[in-house]
Amino acid sequence: MQYGKAEPVRRITDTRWPAERVPAEAGMPRCSGKTARVVDPDELDRRIEAELVSQRAEREATPLADTTMFLSHHWPSRYDRCVVIGGRHVCRRCAVLYPVALLTAFAVGTGLTWPERFDPWVFWLLPLPGVIEFVLDVMGAVRHRPIRQIVVSALLAVAYGKMLWRYWHHPGDGLVWAVVLVNTGICLAAALLAVTLRRNWVDVGDGG
Repeated sequence: MQYGKAEPVRRITDTRWPAERVPAEAGMPRCSGKTARVVDPDELDRRIEAELVSQRAEREATPLADTTMFLSHHWPSRYDRCVVIGGRHVCRRCAVLYPVALLTAFAVGTGLTWPERFDPWVFWLLPLPGVIEFVLDVMGAVRHRPIRQIVVSALLAVAYGKMLWRYWHHPGDGLVWAVVLVNTGICLAAALLAVTLRRNWVDVGDGG
């Protein structure tokens, strides 16, 4: 019996798994040979339900705007600085400031006022607590207190009521304009600084 010539035995030198020996096509990811972990359906349902509950609680905890900024002067997260009038949130500081200032101006017009020589002292000192309270509050240095806000706003309103009366009769009153510009400038600078600092804190937090 004749046998054919035996072929030489080929030595396998490529020890990679078959999946790794297959060249990847252009744009096609290469199989790593790893198997994915199978997620228990019950565990997946529990995770989804927990996430839905968390999102629902977050939506319920986030206040919604129900009043135009023209009245509230605050975002919904700061509605504690407002009073509710007719179902609308109205800035508490302004709700005190404008009525008291108008009543004071009316009283001054009827002759019920302090001597005019005291005007510089009254105009600079009475608004001072309100300006300080505004700056500390907007910077987050003090906890908001409605009673404190009402008191300092009323003091400011008394001075501004007399200033309103003087402005009505003398629109170019230098003392009135000086007090208004200085106090407004301080409050505006504090508000802008607070916004800038708050934005920087958010950026740092996101970057970390």
